[in-house]
Amino acid sequence: MKIFFGKISGNFDTKQIDDGYYQATKGSTWYNGIDVGDYAFIIGGNRIQLWKARAWGKMTTNENDRLDFDVLISDTGLKIKDLIAFKFLKLTVNLIVKTTRSTGGEKKAFFELEIEPELLEDDLRNPETYRNKDNFRKIRTFLPKQSIDLNSYDIQLQFNEGKLILHPIRNCEEIIFGRFVDNTSHIGKGQSQKDKTLSILKATINTIKPLNITIKDLYDACMCKYKVVSQDTKYWVVNGYEQKKINYDLENHSFVMYFQYTVQKQGTVTQTLNTAKKIKPGDKVLLFNQNKFFGHSTFIETEVESTLETTLDDLLRSRSRNDDGEIVTFTDAPCIYEDLTIENGFKGEWGQRLALEGWEDIHERGINIPGIMDNLGPNSIITNTIIQLSDNSFFDFVKKILSGEVQNSKEYKKMNEIIDLLQYKKQIILQGPPGTGKTYSAKKIAFELLGGNIPDRYKLIQFHPSYTYEDFVRGIVSEIDEDGDIFYQAKNKIIAEFAETAAASEENHVLIIDEINRANLASVLGELIYALEYRNEPVQSMYDIDGDNTIIIPDNLFIIGTMNTADRSVGHIDYAIKRRFAFVDVFPNAEVINTVKGKELFNRVANLFVKVKDGININSDFLASDFNFKEIQLGHSYFLLKGRTPEEQKTELEMRLKYEIIPILNEYVKDGLLLETAKEEIKKIAEFEC
Repeated sequence: MKIFFGKISGNFDTKQIDDGYYQATKGSTWYNGIDVGDYAFIIGGNRIQLWKARAWGKMTTNENDRLDFDVLISDTGLKIKDLIAFKFLKLTVNLIVKTTRSTGGEKKAFFELEIEPELLEDDLRNPETYRNKDNFRKIRTFLPKQSIDLNSYDIQLQFNEGKLILHPIRNCEEIIFGRFVDNTSHIGKGQSQKDKTLSILKATINTIKPLNITIKDLYDACMCKYKVVSQDTKYWVVNGYEQKKINYDLENHSFVMYFQYTVQKQGTVTQTLNTAKKIKPGDKVLLFNQNKFFGHSTFIETEVESTLETTLDDLLRSRSRNDDGEIVTFTDAPCIYEDLTIENGFKGEWGQRLALEGWEDIHERGINIPGIMDNLGPNSIITNTIIQLSDNSFFDFVKKILSGEVQNSKEYKKMNEIIDLLQYKKQIILQGPPGTGKTYSAKKIAFELLGGNIPDRYKLIQFHPSYTYEDFVRGIVSEIDEDGDIFYQAKNKIIAEFAETAAASEENHVLIIDEINRANLASVLGELIYALEYRNEPVQSMYDIDGDNTIIIPDNLFIIGTMNTADRSVGHIDYAIKRRFAFVDVFPNAEVINTVKGKELFNRVANLFVKVKDGININSDFLASDFNFKEIQLGHSYFLLKGRTPEEQKTELEMRLKYEIIPILNEYVKDGLLLETAKEEIKKIAEFEC
């Protein structure tokens, strides 16, 4: 039994994926050895299918041969990350890389997989095989010196004397272990996507647990070189123009500059070449056309074997092009070369190319992402072939959307606005009704600000009514000396200690205070009310340590508080304290609810709090007059489900409804937030068919 994975693009023939065939010249590299009787996991059309090759035939619309398949499973439910982790497939660099990147440049559509003998043909054809979580590798961490199971399929990581190591495992290519490098020391050096994974790994130094990262994440972070981004790194957008050329660029991991000496005006050619000449190896780039982005990459120094070496300045001065059949490199423009051969993909045309590491996070039809016009540098006309971005922020934004890390561009922009506010004000409070994800958002903001979840630069505490200055700032504690006698001394507590740690670094630190309004803030903060506004200035504490009673809050310590606006029983925040904080509203957001039934139930519950009048949201008739729906409406977190299957989601939503949603709604009635008239509607909601 031979098994392949195949990558089929809909750009050339849209019917292939749905009708179960592939077309190319028989015997060409595109088929790469697949034949009648072989199986293939087909990647394309936003799903992974299982096919079995049935018979060879001929296309009627062109000269190509075709290989027809039986479509055994039209949607396995797998994502590429799952296929990579399928334990019966040998884990190889090819499996990790070629499933996630374009293979068109190799002129291959199919790649043979090595399989474990334990995978029977009946299991391969059974859809339940792909629903069984035990059939997929997990990534696990172990304590130092803890024993490892070398017969396991799971990825096993362990810190040994402070260094992260990857242990050999079952059914895995040897080169995987040879390429593994502990890159955790590079965190914060410029590769944010790698930093996210590396920070998760670093946080596991003394923990045992499965990690929520993919094998591809691990490969990128620890089996590929960490390229430190310097301050000299520039960010660019290249215009791909028509779809045919964009497809060629993506498939061949190149960028062909779209002009000809004999067709376009000399000034346009010269301008574009002079712009491209400024590009240096290591610069970052986005592939763009008409507000759509198709991938991102890094420029590299060209490594082609040239027939002529010259300078770009000489070419521009001579106002001519080189001869057909030549491959030209330029000593004064390391990323540019000319391929003027007849086999260059465009029949000798458009010879100027920029050398790339390879396009990543490819979207063949592009994703519409607005905002480029606000982020251009010296060039401002979008019809230019190459445009420089003013800084890296828009590049990072587009990259995160292309990679799927950011699902909602509006939420991402709002997040960045909050981060900008936090950097300006130094302390903010996220306020909103229960279930709006305030604590989740606070953690996410901290993660973005720190460039990763870095344990020693991040703390989360929760206030409560009995919290005091001595718990939070500085207080007297009892100690026992060497003779066993008790003595008392002042010690720094959470914020004073964290402030000292932050002051001793040039790195950001974040303190999250959950339920910040549940404590008496004036009492808990004391003189820090002044220190929060006047950073780096010493303030006098009521306690001294070693004769020094001053406390300083440094510039690089940021504070994020969360506050439940529905809880009227908690402490009041006076105006002096309010002036020190910026308040950010966090409202319910139905867009993030991930199931149809979850959204339907959210809307039913929302009707208790809000109604629409003249296109404006106002208080519902069920809401007490001295409350505003923005303060107490149940948030989206109550309706977000973790279950993967419909059955799991149904059970989870029923539990949420019965044990979380209905009880808090009844409590709202009891406390006078909702009127007695809401009781009947709550009964109807309790009978909701999940």
